[in-house]
Amino acid sequence: MSSADGETRTLTDGHLKTVPLPIGLRRRQVATLAAATAWATTAFVGTLMITQAASWDGARPVAATQALTPYIAVGVAIVALGAHLAQQHVAACAVSVVGVVALVFTMPVVFPRALPPAGPDTQGVRLASVNLLYTNERTTDIAGSLVDLELDAVVFNEYTDAHRAGLLSSELADVLQYRVEVRGERADGIAIWAARPLTATTPPPTAKPSVAAVLDNGVELVGVHPPTPVGDNASWRRDLGQLATAIADPDRPTVVLGDFNATYWNPSFRRLLDAGYHDAAIALGGGLTPTWPTDWLIPPFAPIDHALVARDRLVPTEFDTFGVAGSDHRGIVVTVSPRR
Repeated sequence: MSSADGETRTLTDGHLKTVPLPIGLRRRQVATLAAATAWATTAFVGTLMITQAASWDGARPVAATQALTPYIAVGVAIVALGAHLAQQHVAACAVSVVGVVALVFTMPVVFPRALPPAGPDTQGVRLASVNLLYTNERTTDIAGSLVDLELDAVVFNEYTDAHRAGLLSSELADVLQYRVEVRGERADGIAIWAARPLTATTPPPTAKPSVAAVLDNGVELVGVHPPTPVGDNASWRRDLGQLATAIADPDRPTVVLGDFNATYWNPSFRRLLDAGYHDAAIALGGGLTPTWPTDWLIPPFAPIDHALVARDRLVPTEFDTFGVAGSDHRGIVVTVSPRR
């Protein structure tokens, strides 16, 4: 019988005797394993890249896995190297091809197009998006960190009555005095708090509540929080499609903020960008910056919180993330200015 350490054990005179396997046999075993891994990876990643090329994310596991495209590209490179070192060159070439395709889908995030310049002597608007997490009780800590950011407005996702009460009793309520709110159960509540006057407008007709308002300087804010593609794939795709239709007005200086439960590698999200928007993080070189999850044992890995900026009217000039006490997301903060 054989063992995993490159030895074989035989029964001689009633005793087990260990005899090393020939080196050539061990090499063949490694080569077989490397080839099998490379071909399996080729099949899996190749199928995933076909869904990317076909702009299809209509199944839960597909949408979830598409979000991992940059990590998959790195994994494919490791598998290809292993196959090459094992002299399985055909398998190494095959897996390398699908790896290159994964890299092609990653490149627009790594190397974004140059932004148009902001207009001269224009004052930027500083905005944030915060997923509070509906079970979170650390409202006071969150309020303090938002005061320090000196915001013009913030969009709150998973905004509950308990959060509202806690925020209203904090210093933040004196700083952000103007509000438009949509009450909802558990994770469905959403709100805009602003430091300057704002007027509520009709939000997009999404299945999960959205909120919209225009600041006194004419910038329209739309707060969104589509469902997760794993929990309700059909509603997730429908909400992203509704947003693409509802906000596709090139003459309106709009910023769409929130937890989209989507990354650039989800075709439904790319269609939203194609409606006329810059993703502020991608445009400013931070498109790989993850925002979720922050409550797992592993670091955050998915950039699913976004600020989309109407590319014909506005330019993002600053983007960053920040910790949100007690939440499972990092917050995002963006500064936008009128474009020249």
